[in-house]
Amino acid sequence: GDRARGDDVTPSVTIVIPTHNRADKLTSLLDRILADADDHEVLVVNDGSTDRTRDLLDRRAREDSRLVPLHVPAMGLSSARITAARAASHDLLVMYDDDIMPMPRLAHEHALRHRGRSQQLVLGYMPTHVPDPLPRGSFATVLYAQEYERRCAEYDIDPSLVLTGLWLGNASITKGPFIEAWDSGRMPTFPYRHEDRIIGLVLRELGVSGVFDRALFAQHVHSRPLSAFLTDAYRNGQGREHIRHLFPDVLTEPSEHAYRHGVPAPLQPLLSATRYEPVRRAVTGALSTGIAAAGALGSRRAELSLARLARKVEELHGVREVGV
Repeated sequence: GDRARGDDVTPSVTIVIPTHNRADKLTSLLDRILADADDHEVLVVNDGSTDRTRDLLDRRAREDSRLVPLHVPAMGLSSARITAARAASHDLLVMYDDDIMPMPRLAHEHALRHRGRSQQLVLGYMPTHVPDPLPRGSFATVLYAQEYERRCAEYDIDPSLVLTGLWLGNASITKGPFIEAWDSGRMPTFPYRHEDRIIGLVLRELGVSGVFDRALFAQHVHSRPLSAFLTDAYRNGQGREHIRHLFPDVLTEPSEHAYRHGVPAPLQPLLSATRYEPVRRAVTGALSTGIAAAGALGSRRAELSLARLARKVEELHGVREVGV
């Protein structure tokens, strides 16, 4: 329903949070959200967690009726998100990742941006917390933070990139177009890393506009071990290639070329050779060993350089798997 505020109408909100095995971060996030007096529904999808997430959510729901847990078998981030959207009681979805720390009343501020507007996606700002001094093994967080800030700078210059290069985690949209986009048949059925970008492109086709608002602030508390970093890179490649096939007008450059950018010429033959699976496994293994050694020696520059190259190798692997 809607809640009237004077002559304006502010949409009622369902906060949507998919989560998987992040009970500690989820505790902090719920503390912040439920500390606000706003009468929002808080729908948390427990996406097949095997830690104490279920018990945590059930206990907190008994203490606060605004919290509604949904316990589902493991289905992946985007599928969990749409499951929550379909179950939401209110028209406006405010979607958070489970590893952000929102500013006070963030969902309310999102709702204010939607007064009188139904065909828009509002994207908030969620800069990555980079520890200082930087602990060993934080290369994934540094690289993620750099990439995210580059994307936000692009949003500032060209707001149309909000939907063509969508990066979810702190966003809001009304239920109707979000569910319609999912029901379009364009979404992949396995966990690419660019599912949010695909849904942004489908929303654009449905006439939705994108808005980026840095005042809608949440801190992203990012962490990724090496194994997850490499898996993410592989899925990045899969996702980009999938988008290129679905939306050739948006991604005109072949994915293989895109991922080779920035790699020094002497290393280009190595990247070419990784199309052969034994070579790829050997290269990724050697780079992983080098990353760990650089971290142990405190050489952050070498750690980052080797991590960037390992990411390229695994991204290209994902591209080639889809292209087969």
